[in-house]
Amino acid sequence: APAPVVTPDTPAPAPVVTPSEKPATSAAQGEGQIKVDVSSYLDTRGIRPPPFVQTFPSITTPPYVVAKDSEKPDWCSSTIPGGSPREGELSQAKLDEVATFISTFISDRDCSRDSQVAFAHGVKPESSFAAALYYLASTAEIKYVLEVGTFRGCGSTLVLAKAALDSGGCVATLEADPEYKRKAEKNLAGLPVSVFLGCGGGKETSGPYGIVPSKASDDLLKMTAGPDFQPSAPPEWKNWWNGEKDLCEKTQASIHNKNVYEDLCKEYDFSMGLFDGGEFHGDGEFWGAMEFCHSMKYVGFDDVNAQKYWRLYHQMLASEQWEELYSSFKMKAAGTPSTDKELRQGWAIFKRIL
Repeated sequence: APAPVVTPDTPAPAPVVTPSEKPATSAAQGEGQIKVDVSSYLDTRGIRPPPFVQTFPSITTPPYVVAKDSEKPDWCSSTIPGGSPREGELSQAKLDEVATFISTFISDRDCSRDSQVAFAHGVKPESSFAAALYYLASTAEIKYVLEVGTFRGCGSTLVLAKAALDSGGCVATLEADPEYKRKAEKNLAGLPVSVFLGCGGGKETSGPYGIVPSKASDDLLKMTAGPDFQPSAPPEWKNWWNGEKDLCEKTQASIHNKNVYEDLCKEYDFSMGLFDGGEFHGDGEFWGAMEFCHSMKYVGFDDVNAQKYWRLYHQMLASEQWEELYSSFKMKAAGTPSTDKELRQGWAIFKRIL
């Protein structure tokens, strides 16, 4: 597979940061570079890290291609009755219906301890990651959703599955760990979801860092870490990094280094993507998908305040191709009441500018 497409914009305009919508930040872009002072942001606990300036390259994603209609695959069938299709904004009745479905499903499948996305009664898309995911994934134009990072299928996967159940859509979710894949398939039985095994974009892009040099060092980790992982990279990061690297390489070898993104995106036009893979897979997973999945209008990231998507969040924020729809940062800037569970380690959803 060819290397991921990452091209500097020269010259590039500074990102537009509206104080009413986005947090105060020292992010600036010039000569294809984005500079971010980590201390401009708070970590999930509300603590400000020491001043530290990071420099990221600006990015350009491949051009958008309009999604085509296609016949539903066999794996998209469901044996569980869906709710009523969402019409317009999320009503209180719909929010209650979704919250009840998810809490009941989690209880019946005995996976409450694995559920990582809260869908409380009365939440709105601008104040809840789960509500924002459901709101977008349940729109009529979203027929196929691609998720990276299934885990056991009881968190964001279940929210996306409920949206697909109500709207007639399909969810393809990618998991790197064969054991988690088996557990997720059991937990998600009966829903319009299929769990695929894979990691990265194939042999060329399968390393935990993808487009970042594949070497774990304190300096490198610090340069790409968000507020939740500052002020320094702890020694155990290297063991964590190596563990993800070994798993990724083992999984890819087991499927003969198949590029799962290429296979899936040749078959289905995904209009939405949610990225929540391993801590050090963020860039590689995103660019692996972007290389082949050109019909995505919405992309979501979990853990943008940590290592996983901190750099990519700022690159997307500075891009002229994408606009920030919802995020934990916008929640904080707007003074929206929240808990650590609602903020998680930061989350963000972007919409493509067409």
